[in-house]
Amino acid sequence: MHRLFLHTIWITAFGCAPGTGEAPAEVNAFLPVDSLAELQQAIKSSEGRPALLRVRADWDITDGEMDKTFSSACMQQLLAGIVLLEVDVTNNTDNARELMAKYQVFGPPSFLLFGEDGHHIADEDIAGYQTEKRMVESLRVAFNVRHELSNCDTGRSE
Repeated sequence: MHRLFLHTIWITAFGCAPGTGEAPAEVNAFLPVDSLAELQQAIKSSEGRPALLRVRADWDITDGEMDKTFSSACMQQLLAGIVLLEVDVTNNTDNARELMAKYQVFGPPSFLLFGEDGHHIADEDIAGYQTEKRMVESLRVAFNVRHELSNCDTGRSE
């Protein structure tokens, strides 16, 4: 996890992947967490930034659509200051079940939000597939994003 964290810092500082001089395909990559303890440590290490935990699974038919949503220029801009975490529940491990039980997650796709203070913002959690417009709208409200996002269509959600 530390290597990925340092890689993300490098990309943020220099705009390229280490040693390549080329911009990465996706700057705002989700960092994997495999247990409740890893999630709590990642949130504690977020240095006062809000966090978004994506609950995903390979067998979830909407997973690819959510990948497209998160890779859009609008979402990349919106998520720039947010710690992005991801738990893969494909294999339904004990750790995955513990994490899902703790936060009352029914299944993927789900998105848990944590404030700058590290506390879970349960009222703002997002369950199920979301269009890009809906996801942007939900995250703007949850994380109190008031500035304009130049890469977004700010029209009403679907």
